[in-house]
Amino acid sequence: EIGGDFSRIFQQHEVDQRPQVVSRPKPYIPPVVRGTAESLRISVLLLIDTRGAVASLRVLQGSGNKYFDDIIIHDIRNLWIFSPAMKRGHKVRCLVQQNVRVVWEGGFPFDS
Repeated sequence: EIGGDFSRIFQQHEVDQRPQVVSRPKPYIPPVVRGTAESLRISVLLLIDTRGAVASLRVLQGSGNKYFDDIIIHDIRNLWIFSPAMKRGHKVRCLVQQNVRVVWEGGFPFDS
């Protein structure tokens, strides 16, 4: 038996348990990409599948730095791990908006 709903994509407000970031390694942003920025931010819409993997990604608002955005998109797609959304005890696909802000001058490197 496959314990998931593959026919529907749910919004966060429709599920009993929202997807949560389980692992997100700190991104390496080369100094040449960073430039003089103290922080950069990107907002993305993710489709998290029933395994907690990023099945699809769309940029909602870029940082204005294409190279930074490319690094963050690559990391989210390939390195981030989520817990899957749950609905009535079953793993389901779910859309999640995620904001990523990398800060170089103090503070934690992510801002959700």
